[in-house]
Amino acid sequence: YACTTLPHGRFEPPNDQPYSNRDWPEEFRNYAAMVTRADQLFGEILKTLRDLRPDQNTVVLVASDNGGTGSRERIRLFNSTGISRAEKGTVYEGGIRVPMVARLPGRIPAGRVDDSTVVSALDLYPTCCRLAGIAAPGVDFDGEDMAGTFTGRPRLRKKDLFWEYGRDATYIRPGLEHDRSPNLAIRSGNWKLLMNDDRSRIELYDLNRSDKEETNVAVEHKNIARDLSTRLMAWRKSLPA
Repeated sequence: YACTTLPHGRFEPPNDQPYSNRDWPEEFRNYAAMVTRADQLFGEILKTLRDLRPDQNTVVLVASDNGGTGSRERIRLFNSTGISRAEKGTVYEGGIRVPMVARLPGRIPAGRVDDSTVVSALDLYPTCCRLAGIAAPGVDFDGEDMAGTFTGRPRLRKKDLFWEYGRDATYIRPGLEHDRSPNLAIRSGNWKLLMNDDRSRIELYDLNRSDKEETNVAVEHKNIARDLSTRLMAWRKSLPA
């Protein structure tokens, strides 16, 4: 397990190479340099695996813990959140949706992009057990075995995913009101519902139609909104106080 804080504020790399000549603000050049340093770090890890010769049977996963953050200008310049709404500090897609890179020579197809399957960090334990050919512990995981997806078979996930962020005023939130989400969310298939834990501000989105989360269809799909809000509140009540 290799955990790097790159890129993260404060943006103070040793230098801003190879972006010194770019006509960007200093913070933007430093940010880009930190991303490049992270990429170099991953390259060193892969080289070590090749040198030690276990790289053909080692699963390598690279992901982030949250979506992009920073000024709107920087997010737009680097396309940090794509078309998704908002950023880090929310449970909109821009705050929780991140890419994942997976590598296992001979098992995970190289160069393939799966932009339809939803995978969570909760899935990694049972998934890696399957890829390693060992039995996972006999427990009811919150995640699910997604090894088939990793090896080239996209599918809809079976288990719901839940999020909570912003339980009180101490949590960091985006500067724009439009980007500040309710503090709870559930995703079930292509439906995603957000609401506050006092049941206010219910928002329902069909992510099969758009990832932008701009069209709230809670009124048009009252039964779906009611079902998902019930499941979401049951999950919320199961958490520590």
